[in-house]
Amino acid sequence: MLPEAKHVINEITVRKLTLSDELMSRKALIRWLALSLGLISERESRTLILPILEKSLELSEKNDKFTSKELIDAVKGMSPEYKEKAIRYHISQLKKKGILFELNREYYLGDPSKGKSPEERLRSFYIEEVKQVFESIEHVFKKLRLLS
Repeated sequence: MLPEAKHVINEITVRKLTLSDELMSRKALIRWLALSLGLISERESRTLILPILEKSLELSEKNDKFTSKELIDAVKGMSPEYKEKAIRYHISQLKKKGILFELNREYYLGDPSKGKSPEERLRSFYIEEVKQVFESIEHVFKKLRLLS
């Protein structure tokens, strides 16, 4: 492991994907969204994140905010194979990635202070994260110039 690895705070992946006419079903659109936001890889075999994202979107469309119990119950209702411990793990991963935001024990898709809609909130989060990364990169370039 590189010694600098201990300085990693967060990792963001955003993929630029084509929008084709093949993306007609809700499931295909959820997969496209998850792939675009870096939640899954192109060859992903673990797919529990997809029903969690799908149910988060459904619950958000109904009332903007929802509880972890509502989300867990909705996901477990999709398949008896989905276990609560695994669902909670993926919820925590979505929180770390800024997709889910917890406020007063309720969840939102993205930070509600960053916009009215989930897409506004996620855009704001990703833009802020990338801006911070590039501020650090610019700082490193300046230091490198001083060392030359």
